[in-house]
Amino acid sequence: PTGAALLTAYCRDYGSLPAMKVRQIGYGAGGYDLPIPNLLRLIIGEKDTGSEDPQVRFGGKGEIRGERALMVEVNLDDMNPEFYDHLMQILKGAGAMDVSLVPMQMKKNRPATLLKVLVSPDRLPVIQQVILRETTSIGLRVYPVKKYMLPYETITVAGSWGNRPARVKVARLGEEIINIAPEYEDCRRIAQEEGIPLKQVYEAVKKAAIEVVR
Repeated sequence: PTGAALLTAYCRDYGSLPAMKVRQIGYGAGGYDLPIPNLLRLIIGEKDTGSEDPQVRFGGKGEIRGERALMVEVNLDDMNPEFYDHLMQILKGAGAMDVSLVPMQMKKNRPATLLKVLVSPDRLPVIQQVILRETTSIGLRVYPVKKYMLPYETITVAGSWGNRPARVKVARLGEEIINIAPEYEDCRRIAQEEGIPLKQVYEAVKKAAIEVVR
């Protein structure tokens, strides 16, 4: 485990487990008796170039990053819509990357809702339990997807709205700034506390962020 920590510190970049032909798997527990488990699993394999997506990149500043994920889908036609907000909050708290609800029509033209949850493979068991416990569905669909996104950093700014801090996400493509997005919850809090229209707070926060990053 200590050796793996050193590799993580010294390697140039790293990411999710790539497509590969596994040759060996080893396990280690170290030589110390620690209060918490000190376990390591090492997988050695050959790169599977046939199934690798050439657009997936890890580590470079401003490069589009890709990772493999799972999409979980459920059709809901007999669930109280008032429960949707509660469901979405629990799913996000359980580690879902994204949660969305899409209106749809089912058999006999019944109105229904399509629940879509983007999740990493390691969080799938937890997400499955949440869905089956909290919804009226007795089943779900899961299929693999590839997720692509720009790297971003979160900065904190303060300005003419009482110097209350607000977070802002700044995304780049190469050296170019592609998007500057104030956090909605921070802007809403400032608007409520200061009695300022939300749209004015949002624009002021964005302007302050532009001055910082440029």
